Amino acid sequence: MRRWLVILALGFASPSFAQQCTIPPDLPAPEIVLPKADEINGSKISGFLLALSWSPQFCRGKENDPKQTYQCGGAPFGFVLHGLWPDGSQRNDPAWCGPGKRMSSALVRQNFCMTPSPQLQQHEWAKHGTCMAETPEKYFQVASLLYRAIKYPDMAKLAAAPGNVGIFKSRFVAVNPGLRPDMISVQTAEGGWLREIRLCLAKDLRPQSCPKEDRGARPNLRLRIYQP
Repeated sequence: MRRWLVILALGFASPSFAQQCTIPPDLPAPEIVLPKADEINGSKISGFLLALSWSPQFCRGKENDPKQTYQCGGAPFGFVLHGLWPDGSQRNDPAWCGPGKRMSSALVRQNFCMTPSPQLQQHEWAKHGTCMAETPEKYFQVASLLYRAIKYPDMAKLAAAPGNVGIFKSRFVAVNPGLRPDMISVQTAEGGWLREIRLCLAKDLRPQSCPKEDRGARPNLRLRIYQP
């Protein structure tokens, strides 16, 4: 763990982004998530993906969905952490590497403004975190450092003047020294709407060029950004 923290300090700018939110007083405890037998994969880690979802797109049409109350029923979020995923070669990704014990209510609350869904937090820890950390506290500590080190371009401005994926990547790297466009994978929904960005990381958690299978949308794809 200490080695990871040193690498993070060297590989990323000082943390400057903090999601502004109010933590609900009635957050439920997450339920244990269990995999199917054929989902368990203890393959070697070749790198990592830091997946950051554009919450306005995720919440589009879900504002009154009781299952998404915490993320979509109040003040809008911007980019939220979907997860930090161990990556394997040729999509042979490690998953469900050990028992994903139930996260404590205190830890869920601590990470709410980063991942505003108790159940998603539990799922990410059980499926991905068990392949790279001994405890959910260690997993989310690393994920949080990475998440909070990322800066974002003016999303309202980009939404008002849609461009393409290549332009979006150029704006993103402009505010994140050390990143290059080939280190970013842009994921889109139907119609070219921005859904998620994924940062490709090496085994030492430094940014790296995305492997072929993780490159995402092509640079010339017209990109639209939903802004409520």
